[in-house]
Amino acid sequence: MNIFRAITPKSSLLVGSLLAMGIPAFAIPVTGVIGFSGKSLFTFTLAPGASYIDFRDPTDGGYGVIDADNRLPLGGFFDLNVPDNAPGTIRDMTTSSAPSAYAYVPVNTTVSIDDFLTFGSIVGTTNIRLTKLPFADCSSGGTCVGPFQLSRNVVGDVSVTIGIIGEILNNRNSPTPDVTKFTGTITAQFLQKQISDVINQASNPGGIAADSYSGAILAYAETGVPEPATWSMLGIGAVAMFLGRLRVKRGSSN
Repeated sequence: MNIFRAITPKSSLLVGSLLAMGIPAFAIPVTGVIGFSGKSLFTFTLAPGASYIDFRDPTDGGYGVIDADNRLPLGGFFDLNVPDNAPGTIRDMTTSSAPSAYAYVPVNTTVSIDDFLTFGSIVGTTNIRLTKLPFADCSSGGTCVGPFQLSRNVVGDVSVTIGIIGEILNNRNSPTPDVTKFTGTITAQFLQKQISDVINQASNPGGIAADSYSGAILAYAETGVPEPATWSMLGIGAVAMFLGRLRVKRGSSN
């Protein structure tokens, strides 16, 4: 298994991707885009009757360690003080209801997973809560298995993407916290693989480990932003995939 370092790029191309896709202007209280990159492995398993997503390390520990990417010229979350490279965590997930350290997230079902994402500077005041793991949408191409969309690029690398939907509760301890919605994607890169190879290996008990992974979420005002299968998610997906490709490129040059 490959352990890799977090890469946090500085690039106006990220903003270009969002603006080109028509992401709307942001409004107070908590709006904007923030990226994150994993500090260790991403594995996923297509076990019979259940899927697992483990953002290790620790293995099977219930969470993975991430770094914030808040260098976007957009400023990241406008209202939240999340420094670039701020350490954080992301919850591991499973579609199995059996008791475990994983958060139970049946696909395309409303859930309430508090602190799905955390960043150290805001964990005491802000709750980034997951509310849905939608089915993947392959209407525009790729291969879909449950929440996973698999696609292969021209150089032979496979990307596995999941969509995430949730809400951000700012001033979380207040009787009336500020609440905004978010939508986002997490994309893992599997270098020099066939889609069938990734699916076959993910079907083994130990799953398959990615060469890199990264993600991004967009917090938005209540009106006008559709769910992941639509145009707005494509912009966020471009951000996550862009971060992942930069991570892979940097790692291969070290």
